[in-house]
Amino acid sequence: MATWTLNDETKVNSYGFRLLNSGLDLDRFQANPMMLAMHRDWDLNAVIGRWKNIRIEGNLLLAEDEFDMEDEEAKKIAGKVTRGFLKGCSLGFLFLEEFFVKALDGVFELTKSEPYEGSVVVIPANGNAVRLYSAPGVLMTEDEVKLQLSAMSANVKVRLTKPKSNYNMEKFTLTAGALSVLMLSGLINQNDESAVNASIAQLGADLKKAQESETALKLSLQTMKDAQLTAAKSNATAIVEAAITAGKLTADKKESFITLGVSDPGMLATVLEAMPGKVSLAAQAGGSPGAAAGEPKNVDEFSALPLAKQLAFKENNPEGYKALFA
Repeated sequence: MATWTLNDETKVNSYGFRLLNSGLDLDRFQANPMMLAMHRDWDLNAVIGRWKNIRIEGNLLLAEDEFDMEDEEAKKIAGKVTRGFLKGCSLGFLFLEEFFVKALDGVFELTKSEPYEGSVVVIPANGNAVRLYSAPGVLMTEDEVKLQLSAMSANVKVRLTKPKSNYNMEKFTLTAGALSVLMLSGLINQNDESAVNASIAQLGADLKKAQESETALKLSLQTMKDAQLTAAKSNATAIVEAAITAGKLTADKKESFITLGVSDPGMLATVLEAMPGKVSLAAQAGGSPGAAAGEPKNVDEFSALPLAKQLAFKENNPEGYKALFA
């Protein structure tokens, strides 16, 4: 039994990208750990064994072989492995464009994937040869993979990385649009991690300052609005109270007329101006309802009044209004 390296995330594979172990979903592979010969997933005779003890150690995806020694082809391949004539293996996994980012060194990284099978191969293109599957598990041709990688180059996220020992890195991603914003804000070298971090920190400080200024401005505007509302209400209250004293209004209508004065001071003035004040006893002597000085004596005179005065007359002299239309 030998231990095989199915993936080394520090290495660039034969298609030009790295597969990150942190994003591997191993559930299906561990449940059905197929060992194939030369990725022949369409051929039942190509199943030569299974993988055991699949695990991630550091930067490596490791597994141990278990050949089907009852199968003649598998037995032959196992013998070549034991005698050192076969040493190459290759991982077959899901290839989806949406999970690719681009590292600062310009290399694509696949951040999420699912292994389908691991194969013993004759001559891998390099130490990390792979075979790729498109959903729902169709083996892709080399030309299809290269075409898709080429198309991705114009629309890819950028991964900023902070190296640690043994290639363990803190990672975060920026979209191409976000990187453009950093460049517009003064970033010159997008491959200089300290410069990128400084640009992000400056943008954060500028954003915080702008937010604080916006909050202060909103508070100032609200204070002004509150002061204006208080002044408008105070002014309307004084006018309405004067109208009540003059006999143009009764006290029960105070609040509704104050509300009118706050929302439309001009209309309040117009309505109150049209309302008659108290009528003296001398003026009332011998007069009939609705016949006080300045009040309409018939329907024609009433119709000739402005609308505001008509409303005021109806409100303050209901008996006179009824008399006009009796």
